[in-house]
Amino acid sequence: MRPLGFHPRQKRLERYKGTWVEGWMGRYRLEGPPHLLRLALLSGLGAKNSQGFGFVREVEGC
Repeated sequence: MRPLGFHPRQKRLERYKGTWVEGWMGRYRLEGPPHLLRLALLSGLGAKNSQGFGFVREVEGC
């Protein structure tokens, strides 16, 4: 996984149950076996997925 450019404003700090969680919004290129990429898209990436962190969306034509 590698970022396709980013800006410091895309950094997000959220407090969840007394703990600060750092995340980055932006576009990333994922490379790997198609079946594992599909799994990542369906389940989310990273920690705290059930709280909305790790949300990913496939962009067609990239």
